[in-house]
Amino acid sequence: GSNLCGAAAAPDYFSNWGELNYAGTPFLNVQRTEQQMDWPCDSRPYVTFPLYSLPSGKVVLSATLTLYQFGNAGVGWTPGPQPSFIQVFTIREDWAENTITWNNAPLAGDYVAATWVDPLDETPPWPGIPRHWDVSRAVAEAYGAGEPLRLALYSPNWSMNSGKYFYSSDNDSAGRPTLTVTWGDLTAQLEKKADRSGANYGDDVTYVLKLRGAGATLVMTDTLPSGLDWLDDVQVSGTEVFPIYNQSQRQLTWTGSTVADQPVVITYTVSVNTTSRVLLTNVAALTDQEGGASTAVAAVIANPYHIYLPVIVRAY
Repeated sequence: GSNLCGAAAAPDYFSNWGELNYAGTPFLNVQRTEQQMDWPCDSRPYVTFPLYSLPSGKVVLSATLTLYQFGNAGVGWTPGPQPSFIQVFTIREDWAENTITWNNAPLAGDYVAATWVDPLDETPPWPGIPRHWDVSRAVAEAYGAGEPLRLALYSPNWSMNSGKYFYSSDNDSAGRPTLTVTWGDLTAQLEKKADRSGANYGDDVTYVLKLRGAGATLVMTDTLPSGLDWLDDVQVSGTEVFPIYNQSQRQLTWTGSTVADQPVVITYTVSVNTTSRVLLTNVAALTDQEGGASTAVAAVIANPYHIYLPVIVRAY
């Protein structure tokens, strides 16, 4: 992790506030100051977690960031220590711990999580008080992209003496910043969308099917309702296996497998062949050999009513 304080790179930055003296203890300070003259202690830590130890082909179910608090600013001062609202942001670029500064640090990406952190009355026993942030979405995105998890912590508080001190990765394992990830197998997942909600007789409707799984053989079936004509216009991405359309059963079938976080996308176009005003409901189903199942529904109104609101012009 890297800790920014003012305009100086200081991964092991420490300070002496009031009765607390942490000299020699590498730690991360999260703080924003009320007065400009206190700018050297505006501080936001940057932390990186490599994810190569996670097995491939899984789905992230949950992930928690834990920092261990051992102190805070403002002990013995007036006003005393204040609570902090500490936010976590993703960072999309890499950085070098020894050269990162307040001015060249990568910009924040997505706002991930936040929690209130209360001040401590006294220094707790090792390894400090654990503080937690839910970073599940950030870990899932980094894992899916094959990248490390890069985070920055920031506090928007204006209160003086609201800084919080956490042990850095330079300490023993028990007090280091910790990322706890729970993962599972990616089961059959199916999405389906139509390119329009209503269509008239003779109009084309395009459906997009997105299939996900992990290793297991998948079987997808999609049966056309009466009122739609098959146009034999199919496009596929993410696989070399094309679906097969059974004209007598009016059913599209695809059998194959997908790679985790790399969906198979099937696109096909049909034509509305009914003059009736009816809701055409199209249900697709996806199953895998492990017993997973998913369904998706797309609905299109054939020959819908169109209501046009009047245009009102006010004369001045």
